[in-house]
Amino acid sequence: MKLPYLIDLTLNGSWAIEPNFSIDLFNTYLPYFQPVTSFVELEQAPEPVENLPYAYGMPVIVPLQGNERSGVGLSASAPTNSNKSIYDDAPKGSVAIVPLRGAMTKHTQLCGPAGTTAVASRMLEADRHKNIVGSILFVESGGGQLEAMPPVIDAMNACNKPVAAFFEDFAASAALISPSAADLIVAANQMVRIGSMGVMGQYKNNEKALENRGWVIYTYKSTYSFNKNKNAMEAMQGDGENLTRQVLDPFAKYYLKMVADNRGAKLRDNFDAYIKMVDGDKIDQINADNVFSAEMFFAKDCLPQSGNGLIDRIGSLAQTVEWVKEMADKQVKINI
Repeated sequence: MKLPYLIDLTLNGSWAIEPNFSIDLFNTYLPYFQPVTSFVELEQAPEPVENLPYAYGMPVIVPLQGNERSGVGLSASAPTNSNKSIYDDAPKGSVAIVPLRGAMTKHTQLCGPAGTTAVASRMLEADRHKNIVGSILFVESGGGQLEAMPPVIDAMNACNKPVAAFFEDFAASAALISPSAADLIVAANQMVRIGSMGVMGQYKNNEKALENRGWVIYTYKSTYSFNKNKNAMEAMQGDGENLTRQVLDPFAKYYLKMVADNRGAKLRDNFDAYIKMVDGDKIDQINADNVFSAEMFFAKDCLPQSGNGLIDRIGSLAQTVEWVKEMADKQVKINI
């Protein structure tokens, strides 16, 4: 996969991402924009190595490689050959720790964290392995591409063993929505930033920049394809009404309802009441800290009962490992 794909996603597309994180994402790849637009191809850098252990206290370096790099499907395939798993060397009773870091994209990019198809594959592989009693999705992300969420959501729902989500530093938008079905959600400390649970679209219009370089681009549609890319083209001209109503709003409602269903009575705010207020043009009557409004919060304000209910507990990674083991002890053992 070539870097222009990520640049295109950054500048043209629908994202579930925290605004400040999206600015950081843009700035991260900004230096590459000029050589790409000048048709200079960039070489692929090695996949970064995650330094998280299988289980707390076991320092094992686990690179994403082999089949995981392709990001195809949700199968629990081994990374190097079909007869060996990365979890074979983990002692029985281990808790797998699967990282979800950086900007979330469906497929692994040239440089940066693994795509969510690779993350999902790692989760399912852990769930099916006899040495693993449960998993922790280690989240440190401000969100990302809308299409990046289903692999994680589907994998989490397919896991038979306990799965916890551990939020370190921040978990926003897609990175908060995706693990909302976890059996346990833990924040590393009281000041972890959590929220921005919503959908946004960002589209660029580079016509003037291209004209200054002597480029003029004409777009033609078939007579029978009058709606072809209509919403996106309107958005690039500064009119995002149809895009918002026909694309962003349905996505937002779908994923916000998913979080509401996953968190249930733990959530302080009611989803149906919120949608009714927004649709009734009564936004000014909604509390500014409504959990569905895409506001950001500190973890200390996200606990059940005393907060909005986006998380379950505040604790360390070591504590989370023990909590996962406790959940595993209380259920029927699978594939042991």
